[in-house]
Amino acid sequence: MYPNDVSSFADPEAVLDSTHRRTTQRRRRTKTQNSDAVDESFFAALDVVGDRWTGMIIAAIWFGQHRYDDIASAIGIATNILADRLKHLTASGILERRAYRRSPDRHAYRLTEKGHDLYGFSVMLHQWGKRWLLRKRVSSIGLEHCCGTQLTCEVVCSACHEPLARGTVGYASDNA
Repeated sequence: MYPNDVSSFADPEAVLDSTHRRTTQRRRRTKTQNSDAVDESFFAALDVVGDRWTGMIIAAIWFGQHRYDDIASAIGIATNILADRLKHLTASGILERRAYRRSPDRHAYRLTEKGHDLYGFSVMLHQWGKRWLLRKRVSSIGLEHCCGTQLTCEVVCSACHEPLARGTVGYASDNA
């Protein structure tokens, strides 16, 4: 699935469930003692994209906001936080910075291939949040696939096309 395959539309019936409060405090995780019991790739991914502002920045860029001031005004982020997150996303290879004006220097931010790979994950996270964290009657967006139907995502096995569910997936170290 690619961003150009999906369009969005207003969903006027959703409302944020007040039992799920956002937190802004970031905590660093400590190193694990037993690396066999922990999937380091999961934690590495969360270190890159696991805070609220990072997801909102990436979404703003998907929706066409590429310049610093446009991103800041689109999502209502403080400039110091935006500068920090853009630097982090650029250093992580999610975004690339392109100059569009000199004196003073101005840059636009574009998703790299690595950044575009987050699209399916982001759509799934959107769907999960809409199902479990929103109640009816708040502004949200719905997603429509290019085939014309409202989008409902499902993760399936690439071989048998059966939906993935707890208990149907085995875990093994790929360091063997």
